[in-house]
Amino acid sequence: MTTIQEKLDMHDINQGMDKELIIQFTASAFVGTVECWILNQMPHSLEFMAEQVWKLFKRYNIA
Repeated sequence: MTTIQEKLDMHDINQGMDKELIIQFTASAFVGTVECWILNQMPHSLEFMAEQVWKLFKRYNIA
């Protein structure tokens, strides 16, 4: 969550939003994605999942 907080751009789309809420939402989404992957018996490789999550983080300016 600290990394998300450091990278979070509070301009443009995030302007006027609660920063802590955005951080919690993003961290929960990441954990939920990993949990879903594990519960579904890891249908994708670790490399694939890392790439997909990285793309999502970049899309939302977190990476």
